[in-house]
Amino acid sequence: MCDDKMASELIEENKVVLLHVKDIYKPIRLVKRRKIKFDKISFVPDAAIGLPYGSEFEVARGNLILVKEEERRGEEGTISQLTEVVESAKDNRLIVDDGLSQKLSHEEIHQMKKDGMSGQEILESVVQGSSSFKDRTKFSQEKYVKKKYKRHSHVLSIIKPTTRLIAQYYYAKGPSKICHLRLDMLSQILTLGNVHAHSRIVVMETCQGLLTGAVLERLGGCGQVVQVFFGDKPVRDALDVFAHLSERERSVLLEYPLHRLGQLLTGEGGKEIELQLPPGAPLEDDTENNEGSSTRGEDIREEDDDEFEDEEEECGAAKKRRIEEEPAGPLPLAPTNEDEEKERRRRERELLYEGAAAVLNERNMDGLLIACRFYPEPILMSLINFIGPSRPVVVYSQFQEPLVRCYQKLKESESGTAFNIQLSETWLRHYQVLSGRTHPAVSMDGQSGYLLYFTTISNIN
Repeated sequence: MCDDKMASELIEENKVVLLHVKDIYKPIRLVKRRKIKFDKISFVPDAAIGLPYGSEFEVARGNLILVKEEERRGEEGTISQLTEVVESAKDNRLIVDDGLSQKLSHEEIHQMKKDGMSGQEILESVVQGSSSFKDRTKFSQEKYVKKKYKRHSHVLSIIKPTTRLIAQYYYAKGPSKICHLRLDMLSQILTLGNVHAHSRIVVMETCQGLLTGAVLERLGGCGQVVQVFFGDKPVRDALDVFAHLSERERSVLLEYPLHRLGQLLTGEGGKEIELQLPPGAPLEDDTENNEGSSTRGEDIREEDDDEFEDEEEECGAAKKRRIEEEPAGPLPLAPTNEDEEKERRRRERELLYEGAAAVLNERNMDGLLIACRFYPEPILMSLINFIGPSRPVVVYSQFQEPLVRCYQKLKESESGTAFNIQLSETWLRHYQVLSGRTHPAVSMDGQSGYLLYFTTISNIN
């Protein structure tokens, strides 16, 4: 057990890891002898495989060179080292931005890189070659070194993926893809939903699988997760980045299509749940594919029927004459391997749905988490029937109006399904904390959606 735990802390081949370069995170699958291009640098990751997570490397001539612990400075250490030995002037009145203060030319700096000099050595040469550096203020020196550090220092670290880092990566990459679900809001959903080991949670989300992966990490392989999805199959792009989840931790995940919930609630032939998007909600690719493909297919079939109706009649008559004239041919060909594989996957999918339906039919799930781009009211009022009494329910939405409708629906309900209903908004503000210049960040997110949470009660009626 200890050996397995120690092995999980080492960088392995064919595993998804997070590259950390200049405050940027990116998931990468490490494959030997395959070049990786990221943030204007390219390298082969062979030297990193087998080393502990969190190791820092410097890129030199397309290879990774391990930075020893005693040699690590980082951006802040480099700035303090290059600025503390120079006594600054009081202001920058003598600084003239004429492009002549740097003694090193672009060709000389490029030649240093070709000669294999480290980024730290190049940075020191650039600072020493600046004739105006000593006349700058302490603050101006730090800005200058920070700018040159990002340009010339190619130091990266390989980090083990976690929910926090994955959430930050997807939010920085494209907030609309995860319904603008910020990290602090994700943590509140997990806390208010009381997600812990041995819980049985129902999840309905359109956040690329981010919320599902966070729940699986919390459960640690003990419990059950039923993901209710919209469309033909669940979208779990973010779940692939959760490389630290073992097969045992992933095995507790079940899935069930949203359009079949009516069958569980009212029996065979139940009414399908009608979904619609709030005004201003972004329409994602999977929605366009799932909703538009069927409509487009119907239009094509209608055009085919109108345009080729006469041709089909002629072909049908010719085929009938040919069958009557020709002798009986050989038996039809056996199903191909591709057809057999599709049938096998369909049977596996149906078995998975049956297992999820059996879990839901117990009507005693421990919690419900909803974070989707649709109006959550019909989804909430359907899924709440599968949650046991005195269990938490959390609904997230990027917009306030859909949650207000859910709030009113729960308050007006005569069956008494919920109490302690709360509708809240998280207000988070980032501050820059530096010596002599502590202030709120210049640019930050205004808000990250709204939360509706309550506790279910038994229907005494």
